[in-house]
Amino acid sequence: MEKLKVAFTTLGCRMNQFETSALEEKFSKEGYILTDFKDKADIYIVNTCTVTNDADRSSRKALRQAKRRNPDAIVVATGCYAQVSPDELAKIEEVDLVVGNSHKTAVFEIVENYINEKREEKVFIDNIFRKNSFETFQISTFYEGARPILKVQEGCNSFCSFCIIPFARGKVRSGRIKDIINQIEILVDRGFKEIVLTGTQLSQFGWDTGESLYELLKQIVKIKGLYRVRLSSMGINELDSNIIDLITSEEKIAPHFHLSIQSADDKVLRDMKRPYTVKEYIEKVEKILSKRPEAAIGTDIIAGFPTEDEKSFE
Repeated sequence: MEKLKVAFTTLGCRMNQFETSALEEKFSKEGYILTDFKDKADIYIVNTCTVTNDADRSSRKALRQAKRRNPDAIVVATGCYAQVSPDELAKIEEVDLVVGNSHKTAVFEIVENYINEKREEKVFIDNIFRKNSFETFQISTFYEGARPILKVQEGCNSFCSFCIIPFARGKVRSGRIKDIINQIEILVDRGFKEIVLTGTQLSQFGWDTGESLYELLKQIVKIKGLYRVRLSSMGINELDSNIIDLITSEEKIAPHFHLSIQSADDKVLRDMKRPYTVKEYIEKVEKILSKRPEAAIGTDIIAGFPTEDEKSFE
């Protein structure tokens, strides 16, 4: 039997990119040929994003483009848009399978069953809030430059008024520290000197297990042969004095911290259901910079929030 060609494209965040890479690795190990999404393939898998309307539109565009490239191909929508709006995607004529985040680790098996059995079932999704355990892929080959990315946490318990992500990723589920350390040690043995920790909201790591990001980082920096660890987005209100002291004193932790403020107006922050004030945000950023002056702080700001007036904007 001729080997089938599979093509992937990813929209959205670093975690989506990690998961796409893991799926590519799985299909490749099972004998499928990976090809560029712009080429003709037998299977197209679109890892969707739904954080904005533009992300939804781009996801739909990618799905339709895939079918145009090969009308006989199997077109799969997975990811956050698939989790939040499965019925909407299922109505798109070009889409053959809709696989939510609740079933993302089973994408390969779902596609295989579809090929072999031609089942009529099109949508694979469960209530993401019923997910109580951390599910991820084995170490994959997704790198940011020369740095392997490791997913250690998924989900968010914050429920900001503007954000759909908890409905796409569910509540917090974390890996166990011992398992994460084991994976990092494997990567170091393979010759990697630097890793990136990623999650939906990294600073909520361990909220479900009784462990913590502080405990995880304390263990990571002890790993011999590892020279640097980079951190993805964290919530400013979730950084206590212990974690701030650690990330500003430990040279192995890269001095770049993404801390979203979203608005510089306290009323807008309350309307956004962000649990901090502008003053509290500034105080913690100034504390980080005073302890580690070379640190770079990244942030996100939403302009045009429905309750934002001209004064709030300025």
